[in-house]
Parts: sequence; C-alpha cells; structure tokens
Amino acid sequence: MNRSSRVRSLGVASTHLLVRASLALLLTLVAGCGGGSTDGGGGSAAGTASIVLSDEGLDALTAFEVDVTGIVFERVDGAEVGVLPKATRVDFVDLTEVGELVARRTLAPGSFRAVRITFDFSTATVLVAGESTPATLLDGDGSVLTGAVEVPIEFPRTGRPGIQTLRNHVVQLDLDLSQAVEVDVAANRVTFRPVVSAVFDPTDLRPLVGRGRLLSIDSDASTFTLERVARDDSALGEHVIRTVQNTVFQIDGAVWRGSVGLTQLGTLAAGSRVFVQGSFDPRTGELVAAAVEAGLGVPGGGQDQVVGWIVARDNGAGSDATLAVLGNSRDSTGATRTFHVRVEVSVDFGGTTVLQRGTDAVFGTDALQVGQAVAVFGQFGMAGTTLDATSAAQGIVRVLPTDVAGVANGPVFNGALSLDIARIGPLDADRFDFLVGGVQQLDRDALLVDVGTIDGSGVQTDSSVVVSGWFEPLGAGSSNDFAAERLVDRSNAGSLLHVAWPLTGGPTAALSVGNGVLLVDPSAGRVAWTWDGVVRRDVADLPVPSVTAAAAAGLYTIWQSGSLTLHRDFDAFLDDLDVRLAAGGRVLRVGGLGAWDPQLQRLGAATCGITLR
Repeated sequence: MNRSSRVRSLGVASTHLLVRASLALLLTLVAGCGGGSTDGGGGSAAGTASIVLSDEGLDALTAFEVDVTGIVFERVDGAEVGVLPKATRVDFVDLTEVGELVARRTLAPGSFRAVRITFDFSTATVLVAGESTPATLLDGDGSVLTGAVEVPIEFPRTGRPGIQTLRNHVVQLDLDLSQAVEVDVAANRVTFRPVVSAVFDPTDLRPLVGRGRLLSIDSDASTFTLERVARDDSALGEHVIRTVQNTVFQIDGAVWRGSVGLTQLGTLAAGSRVFVQGSFDPRTGELVAAAVEAGLGVPGGGQDQVVGWIVARDNGAGSDATLAVLGNSRDSTGATRTFHVRVEVSVDFGGTTVLQRGTDAVFGTDALQVGQAVAVFGQFGMAGTTLDATSAAQGIVRVLPTDVAGVANGPVFNGALSLDIARIGPLDADRFDFLVGGVQQLDRDALLVDVGTIDGSGVQTDSSVVVSGWFEPLGAGSSNDFAAERLVDRSNAGSLLHVAWPLTGGPTAALSVGNGVLLVDPSAGRVAWTWDGVVRRDVADLPVPSVTAAAAAGLYTIWQSGSLTLHRDFDAFLDDLDVRLAAGGRVLRVGGLGAWDPQLQRLGAATCGITLR
C-alpha cells in the first residue's frame, strides 16, 4: 500500500485509539464559504458558521445514531441564535477520524454565555459491538431514553468565547462518549448521561467531510456546489467545495486528478451523490478537497453496500475469491439495513475495482487480505447475505485504514514490531480465519508490523499497543504482515478511568478535594476500572485513586440538575465541585482520560467529567 499519499477514511474502519481528548462535535465558524442564512444584524462584519459534527468513537459501540435537532448559541445579553436550520441524522461512531460539514449560518460579532445542543432519541439506533440487535438506551435515572434531550453548556464568566469581527473561528463541541455512556454488554443495554464540552478555535482541527447531491460546477473557479440532504431527501443547505491540482477524484471507479477530475465530475447528472474529504482553510473559510468520490462506489450511488472487516477468504493471490465480510449492510435505497451481519462477497481478479481514498492508485483484489477493513459496493443476492462485487456488477471495494490492538511481544527491532493481537477494529482476534487457500497468512499471536520510521522507542514487552494502517496484500512477499501509519503505546498514553455509584449517589466521602487533587473513594461504587484501549483493569480501594491535571488547560465538566458546566482550569473545576459537594451533591459517576499510574492509582487527566445528583 502507498504510505506517502494516504488520507484517513471514515471511522467505521477505525476504532477508538484514545489519542485525542474526547469525542468531538465541531462547529467551524468561518467567513467566505459562499451563501447562507443570517441571524440578522451581522452586517459587513459578520462571519458564517459552518456546522461540523465529529466523533472520537468508542470501541464498545459500533453505532450511536441519533437526530441532532438544534444547536443554539446564547449571547451575553440573552439573545439566542440557532445555527442548525433543520434536524440532521448523525451516526457519531462513523465520524471517528473526520468532522462532517452539515450546515452554515451567518453570525454577528459578540460573546456567548452558553450553547445548547438538542438530541432526539425517538428513532435512535445504538449498537453494542458484536450485537445485531440495537441496544436498549437508558437515561441516567434508568428509564428508557426517548424523545428530545437538550444539553446546555454554560461558559464561566472569566472564559466566555465570542466571534471577532471578520475572523474565521472554529468552535468544537465535544460529546464525550467515553464518559457519556455506560455499556452493559450482557444485557445489551447502554446508559447515556450527556457529557458535552465546548472549545473555540481548537488547534487540532481534523479533516472535514461533506456529502450530498451535486448541484453545479464552476470550472473557472475550480469549485463545485454540494447540496446536503436530510433523511427525507429534502435540502439542508449548500456548500461550495474548492479543488486544487492534487485533489484526487474517484468517479464510477475511475481515478483522475485536479482539473481533469473536475471535468469528469461534470459529466455526471445533476443530483448525483458525492462524497468529499478535505481540510479547512482558515484564511478563506473554504473546504479544500483532497478526495472526491462520486457515482458508483458512493453511498446513495445506486449500489448495495457492506462496510466491515474481512474475516475469511477462500482463494489466495491471483484468483477470483469469496470474502466473508462482517459488518453493517445497506441496500441501494437505504431503506433496508442490517447490523453485524456476515456477507459473502464475490470478487474477480482483474475485474473488481479496488481503491483507496485520496490516492490515484488502483489496487488488485490481492489487497483484500483477511483482517482488512473495507467498504464494498455491488449487488445483493436474495436475503442480502451475498454481494456480487465482480466486474459484472460494477463492483468497487474501497480499502479503509484498519486498527489492530494487542500486546507487544518485545520492543521494536529494525523497524518491526511483533504484536499478540487482541482485536481488529471492534472484533476479537479469534473472529478472523487467516487460513487462505490452504496457506496460513499470519500468526495472530505474533503479527509482524512494519512501523517504518514511526517512533516506537517506548514499546517494551507486554506494552499495550494500537497500530493503524493496512494489512499487506496476499502474495506480496513482504517479511511483515501489516504496514502501520500510526502507532500508539497505550502503556504511556491515555487511559480511561471509570467509577460509577448506584442511582442514589455515592456516600458524601466518595469524593474529596485538596491541594489540586481530586480523591476518589471507589469502595462503595458499582464499578471501578481503567482501560488503555487494549486491557481493562480493576481499580483497587487502596491506594486511594486520585485525579490531577495533565496540563495547564484541559476539559473538565460537571453535570448536575440537567445542566453542564465546562471548565478549562482544573483548580477552578475543583473549587466548583467542592462547593457543590458541600451543598449536598452526591456523585453518580467519575470519568477521565489521561495517563494512568498503576502504582499510585493516579490519573493525569486531560479530561474529567463528574455527574452529580
């Protein structure tokens, strides 16, 4: 696979690496993106708000699909500005590596004292990893969660963000699923307590995606206009996409670059489905496309599809093959969906088109190795358990970045790492059959990972490691099994801390504050554990677990009485918490993300969320 030109694909191919602080929902406040509605009074100094939703993901879930029905900013003077023109359906688990551009509004300069986001769970779909039946979704009181849930986020008086005159802002609202949900795998039940934070102008804005219908093309300006659509196929708004010389176009399975690709895009009928991935240009507020996909091989492009992981393959290199893909499927109309289903996919050597997002290389079907994450487009057979992706069905397979988690068998040596696989994506390693055409492709107890020049100096024997990249093609002759583009040593990176008490709340002594440290007594809790992305470990009562700040600024939240307060300063967070506890607040849950010291049982937290009664 081509390392130099990779573009990260949609996150259904990638599981939660815990690299960023939390799951995020981004609102990009930009100027000059083209037209848009206005809140009035902005005048020539106003900017526009391009609404972007994103998600860091959670390995325990394979879907968290909900309607976002409103996002409202509240100014200091009490005036309210809605920035979401219409309800939009979002599967947050699909957005683990990117932010999705969904809407745009004009905003006048000024400061905000709060923002509110409303979720509608009436038709929500939440899936626990390994389950084909949607989970029962509960609220924090143990009742079935349905209908609208409004989450207000209050900004501290000393840290109120705002829109500056003629400036392109980004506002990031983080819905932290790692802290917001509690998963009962045995009961197929998910408890949701909203944990949302807001950050203006984040420094690590991720790639953005847009999807919708093709409206028009302006060849002179090297742009095209994309219309986003709602579930009922009604219009949600328009976005102007700028293309450049290196923009890669994949149209009906064929590949072009730059102006030639834009010309080919113009051969499609108006209304054709288009997917775009690119970056935000803060100087102009434009979405600059790195990858454009249209026609066949795009959801809504008239083909059936399955997205998941290849768990088995019958024939080896240079042959037609049947792949067993375990994942989620959808028919060409989008009306029929199946979750955690095994689909037998037929591909023909030299006929099925195999692509990789953001590259102009076209791969053969030998790239479809067991373990590889894929999105497959073709034609379902009866019952939807088989998919014809051969050339006869104009089959297209897009290989996706794949996450592999496991325990290191030793340090990195000569650019290679041996890994005892625990899981691939959200699936346990034993779900994969690496015997292909009578030949064992790899040893799951000793996956050989080519890490290249990636720094893996901290990895030692028994380190928890997550790598992301691509499985080597069949018959490639490589001495390694997997080519990594990213490596995270979970032993030295962030771990999740989760402590929860009964619905009546923990005892008054469960939390205590002093000298910049939060002490957590888990002795009366229901559960107490840490998870480093590979291994889950119980938290003992002694030494008393504690939470400290990882840096000068972080994301620290308190949810109580239906309202959420955000702090960037840990000491201010502790002071606020201390006041609430003194007033009779009872803790329900403590969640955090940061570096965990198992000897001291101390978390250096980049984020921490407290839920109080």
